Amino acid sequence: ILINASHDAVPFRITEPPQGANWEILLDTGEDGEDPAAAKSATGKEVSVAPLSLCLLVAAQAEDSEGQREPLVRL
Repeated sequence: ILINASHDAVPFRITEPPQGANWEILLDTGEDGEDPAAAKSATGKEVSVAPLSLCLLVAAQAEDSEGQREPLVRL
């Protein structure tokens, strides 16, 4: 979870995910007009978190033959 409690956007550098996985942004409360169900890759880059918002990331395995990703950990 990336949390920004400031009134300015804050960049977060994303660490490497577990082996065989990619970080996916599942929820970004600072996004406007985006499809909230569309996961976006966050592996190997910096993520800017909008003011007074949060991003939820999950480690997901690479896509299968049907283009689906499975989380490495299920709650």
